[in-house]
Amino acid sequence: MQSDIPLSLFVSKYLSAIQSRLRSHGQIARRLNRFVVYFGPSRALDSIRRTHLADYVECRQSSGVSPASINVEIASFSAAWNYCVKRWELTLPNPVVGLYFRSSPGRLRYLEHEEAARLVQCAALTRSRVLPFFISLALHTGCRKNELLQLKWKSVDFHRSIITIEAETTKTGKRRYLPMNRSARDALLSLSRRCEEVG
Repeated sequence: MQSDIPLSLFVSKYLSAIQSRLRSHGQIARRLNRFVVYFGPSRALDSIRRTHLADYVECRQSSGVSPASINVEIASFSAAWNYCVKRWELTLPNPVVGLYFRSSPGRLRYLEHEEAARLVQCAALTRSRVLPFFISLALHTGCRKNELLQLKWKSVDFHRSIITIEAETTKTGKRRYLPMNRSARDALLSLSRRCEEVG
């Protein structure tokens, strides 16, 4: 394929290629379509330079978009560029290289004990019979939602008070061992009883 393909075709082919592989396909499509709107659908791929993308970044920034969001957008464009260059054997340098800029980490805030207790109490008012224990377990282990949803009873060692988070469910792809405090243990025991009641 020639390197002067229209930007709209470039985006379309990339989105088709990743549609069945990435759950975030819809988000990526929205990000890439912003470039199509900005540059125009017929803009030739080989005419886009780093300076043009820098102009795009300035435009997004002046519109009030956060640096972190802009970095995600250009990261998506970079990933699409790298895929297509490799897939179609094009000789085009990636114009995104070196374009990222540092963003503010924002304010890190933890729940106070009283706030955490109110959160669990509010969950108890819902129709869910397990949500309060699920939230309590998340609060006292630091586990991500996906890790807890895929947690199996065989990975819970009540004798040693240890939870094993298997590698396939972790963000890093590595197995983790988490100690259970009393609250986490109580939440798991309550969940176990609920499961027995349901049968």
